[in-house]
Amino acid sequence: MLLRGWLETGAARLVVFLIVLISTVMLSTTIGHAQDQNGVTDPGVESALDESDRALQDPTALDDFFSFKGLIYRQQDTGNGGNPLVDEDTSVIEGILLLRKSISSNDTVHLRLLGDVISAASQREVERNSGMMISGATEIHPFRFDVGGGATHDFGPFDLGISGSFAQEYAYRSHGFGAKSTVRLFENSTLVTLRGQAFGDTVRTIGFDGSVGNDASKETLTGEVGVVQTVTPRSHLNFVYSFTRQRGFLETSFNFVFAGGVQQSEVMPDRRYRQSWTLRYKHAVGETDAIQFGYRFYRDDWGVRAHTADVRYFWMLPSGGVLIEPNYRFYYQSEADFFAPLFATPQYHQTSDSDLGDFTGHSFGVKITWLETELLGVSGDYDVSGNYYYRDDGIELYWATFGIGFPF
Repeated sequence: MLLRGWLETGAARLVVFLIVLISTVMLSTTIGHAQDQNGVTDPGVESALDESDRALQDPTALDDFFSFKGLIYRQQDTGNGGNPLVDEDTSVIEGILLLRKSISSNDTVHLRLLGDVISAASQREVERNSGMMISGATEIHPFRFDVGGGATHDFGPFDLGISGSFAQEYAYRSHGFGAKSTVRLFENSTLVTLRGQAFGDTVRTIGFDGSVGNDASKETLTGEVGVVQTVTPRSHLNFVYSFTRQRGFLETSFNFVFAGGVQQSEVMPDRRYRQSWTLRYKHAVGETDAIQFGYRFYRDDWGVRAHTADVRYFWMLPSGGVLIEPNYRFYYQSEADFFAPLFATPQYHQTSDSDLGDFTGHSFGVKITWLETELLGVSGDYDVSGNYYYRDDGIELYWATFGIGFPF
């Protein structure tokens, strides 16, 4: 009641407005730039924000729910990392604002606001080559925003949800649509989820020299099947299969190669088929703790193969109010068929994007959540996390997240 009363005050409305404004300006390409539109979806970087998105759309949750998540991300090129001929430093400030509201006993709606500001060495290279300044006074802006929403209806044995989104940044504009259904079987001991997503993008083709070509289109269709199975009262398995088809303009703005000693734009195939299989096992330890093991295999028709193995421990302090989650993740991928740091002669398809190269990665992190904690008059779950990721091709990544979530 205290929180509800505070939310109805003018001061609270001003605070929420400022959060929305700051979030829209500061928030979102970690996914776009940490994994790149053509890189393998390395599942560690985006997991914190993705976790909030799943919680927001949980059809079994009864409470109206508000959540804010922020992320600060830094990719550092050690000087001989990734592609040694390219400076791959990147910095991102990102966040996401989530709201879920029940409109009846069986219906919920949700809203997501996302945005970011990014600084990348590839953009600075365009500045040097073309004289274009990346600022609000020119055609290239280091900002992105994404707004999405949807609705879910609970039919009893299953639920059905639909969603839509719109995103835009300096190099592309995207429209997305999705549908998801979860079927509950055998007294809820088995959950089967079907999900489909479609994205239509308009890409602004910007070369490494700052030249701007005609707009191009890209289409992405994804289908996903997931099963959560209770194995014992203290453990469950989660399996997800995902298939994605992409076609259209699949190059990345600003990317280039050296072929025969001459700097040229990268050239990608106009189609890509991607598949992944993910298996996770979670088991209770004692009365309050749990441990989770995961494995994921990825492949596509560009020749990339990837393996991910991870472990996470959920440690509840004896006080019961603080949850600590240390985690480790191993990642390996093979290079695409048309990847090379240098090309002796121009190729039909050619890229030097290190995210499509061969590398092994290790990440370490910890997340701390203060459960049902009151801060500045707002009671909710507060969390922070820190992560370090090292790739053996010389790329290092650091990211930290912070957030709050509470029912109202």
